[in-house]
Amino acid sequence: MFQNPVHKAWQKQSALKAEAEAHAASALRAAAKLSDVLTDSLNEEVREIYETQKLLETESQLLRRELSEARATLTAWQAKLRVLQEGLKGAGDLEHYAEYLAREAALVARASAEKGLLGGAGRAAAAVASSGAAISGGGGDSGAAGQASSAIVVGDAAVDEQASALLPLSSHLPLSRGASR
Repeated sequence: MFQNPVHKAWQKQSALKAEAEAHAASALRAAAKLSDVLTDSLNEEVREIYETQKLLETESQLLRRELSEARATLTAWQAKLRVLQEGLKGAGDLEHYAEYLAREAALVARASAEKGLLGGAGRAAAAVASSGAAISGGGGDSGAAGQASSAIVVGDAAVDEQASALLPLSSHLPLSRGASR
């Protein structure tokens, strides 16, 4: 009499136990799948981060190389610009020096013409010199006095050392602003 209900309870308990074991096995399989999916997802993200890092390192190296090349180019252009500036400064100094020599030669020629040291051709040359025309100077600098040690050629006439004594030249010539000696 009690056997039938006990037997049914036993069967029901066995069925529930089997069902619980099946659910547990299913849960373990699902947990393993979830673990695999999460691992794959994390691995994918790590792989993307790694690839992005490699790409950034490559770009960084390329930019460093380009920056180095640009720096070298800039340095070369700076050197060329410095040479050009020095050349322009030298050209300005030369122009200033030529103007200074022309003024000095004109003064010497005018003073010589006033003192009567030049002949007729010399007076004409002095007039040309005082108007700012080109004058060729053949004299050198004697040092402290700054006077010509040989004759100065003005036009076709020669002015001797007496004429050069009329205008004492300084031992140095002025340079343009910013120029160095």
